[in-house]
Amino acid sequence: MKSDNKRMAQIADMIARNLSMMLIDPGLVRDPRIHDVTITEVVVSRDIGNAKVYFLVSDGVDSVEVAQCLNKAASYFRRALADKLVLRVIPRLHFIYDTSIDRAAQIQRLIDAAEPKDLSNEESEEK
Repeated sequence: MKSDNKRMAQIADMIARNLSMMLIDPGLVRDPRIHDVTITEVVVSRDIGNAKVYFLVSDGVDSVEVAQCLNKAASYFRRALADKLVLRVIPRLHFIYDTSIDRAAQIQRLIDAAEPKDLSNEESEEK
């Protein structure tokens, strides 16, 4: 079981590295909308049939439009991965915008907006 998890992690890492390299190569990717994409995580299914590829885009770029472009080009990326990776099965790629950074920023804003406690009063009461 642990070797399966390790193997999935290795495959996910290989996919993430190779996709990142493909996305920055202007010779491979001609669509300028997807040059500012950063791959944050790849999650491979147990049967290696599917891979969820989480990505971020720079500020001011429409993430929905970029996700559509990436998912349209998923078969192209899959074929390119088949040339680079030594795997029996190359997973189908599903590109998903990574919202974890947005959620973290929202939580930080909520924390910053909360009233800070007066720590000096609490310390004097404890003594």
